Amino acid sequence: MTSILRSRASFVVALSLTACPGPVEPGTDGGRDSGSTAEVFDSGFVHILPAGWTGQALASVANGTSLLVVGNGTADGGAAALLVARVRADRTLDTSWNGTGVTLVDIAPGPSPLFSGATAYAAMMDGDKLVVGGAGQALVIPGDGLRVVVARFLPNGQLDTSFGNTGGTTGVRLDGFGGSMPIAAACTALVKQPDGKLLAGGHVQGNFFVTRYLDTGTADVTFSKTPDAGFGAVWGTSRNEQTRSMVLDPDGKIVVFGGEAMSAARLLQTGALDTAFGTAGYSSSAGATGAQLWREADGSYLAVGFRGVSSDAGGNQLAVRFQKLSSSGQPDPTFGAQGVQDVTLPGSNIGLSMVRGAARLADGRVLLYVTGLGATYLVRFNTDFTLDQGFLEGGLPRKLPINLPLFQPSSLVGQHLTVTAQDRWWVTDINLVVVDPRAPRSVNFFDVRTGP
Repeated sequence: MTSILRSRASFVVALSLTACPGPVEPGTDGGRDSGSTAEVFDSGFVHILPAGWTGQALASVANGTSLLVVGNGTADGGAAALLVARVRADRTLDTSWNGTGVTLVDIAPGPSPLFSGATAYAAMMDGDKLVVGGAGQALVIPGDGLRVVVARFLPNGQLDTSFGNTGGTTGVRLDGFGGSMPIAAACTALVKQPDGKLLAGGHVQGNFFVTRYLDTGTADVTFSKTPDAGFGAVWGTSRNEQTRSMVLDPDGKIVVFGGEAMSAARLLQTGALDTAFGTAGYSSSAGATGAQLWREADGSYLAVGFRGVSSDAGGNQLAVRFQKLSSSGQPDPTFGAQGVQDVTLPGSNIGLSMVRGAARLADGRVLLYVTGLGATYLVRFNTDFTLDQGFLEGGLPRKLPINLPLFQPSSLVGQHLTVTAQDRWWVTDINLVVVDPRAPRSVNFFDVRTGP
């Protein structure tokens, strides 16, 4: 198996900011939008990859004032590979990362579909190192079923070769779940335990999965759904679970959350289901899809999800659902009926929408990245979970100057919304509809940056 670590200096970053009324010249700032303190930037809408390269941005993580972006990439017709780029606060590539600002790592040999609806990534900072997790069709080794990949990068953008080493690429951990294509899977959450062990969570065929690794990248075979039954664990109900969040309790228990009915489950330190949580280990809120979960200081959990609603004026709207769970996973009736509060976003033109990113700001407010009908929006909620009316534009959600495919696959989930130091907001997502006036090529890797 031939493995290559690649970089290209000609990778160009383009960043955009909210409330931009239209394109401005690449490399220029669009000024400030009226009625808002947010700065508006637009330097071209997309990352322009070198000739022969393609890419998708599927996750990001804060690295001080910089942003590390993770996704898929190919070069010169090669197989789908793991792509990582580091972007400075001024929206330029940080060339201290791998010498060029971009790293491309071959994971598997042979042809593999790059733009797969079953592909997602997670990214986490481990001190000054970057840990990346992924799974899906773009990482399927032909004839060998689904693979979950975990890799760790040094601060200079090079692979940490002391980690993993179970695949053909030194420094990369590969684990198979068996089966064959097509198989719906994603790795969308990473958490570091206090003892140094790494938890990787996601979903396989509509069920939660969690695996655990030692700090060296070696599989922790003591972590399993059933004692002594093998490495890793998959849990699920008849619902379609998707791990959008994974949080660690102080006692070492693990809560995974996301997907249909705002599903959540809690695991013991051993990997077994904690049946004292919710109802027989699970909690849910019917009618909404889970997007993000946080553990509160008092031990309770705050979850956010979304659901479509019909508008009296015709068309569809998006309702954001906040749910409060007690430390035992029971709905908090003091928060609202069945522990939920629903807030319908204004406007009837954002039907078929979904929440693709969520973040808690330093002051406790909640920021959401919302997509629908090819358009993208940001909405903000106050600490009492009411809609921040001052953040709306003309009474409607704040529209971003970026278009997405008309229908975004729900499985293409990841850490699309990230808050870096100095309260900078970044959105990283796919874009398959941008037209490049030059020779045909894919230009579907973009980021959006905004601020309060």
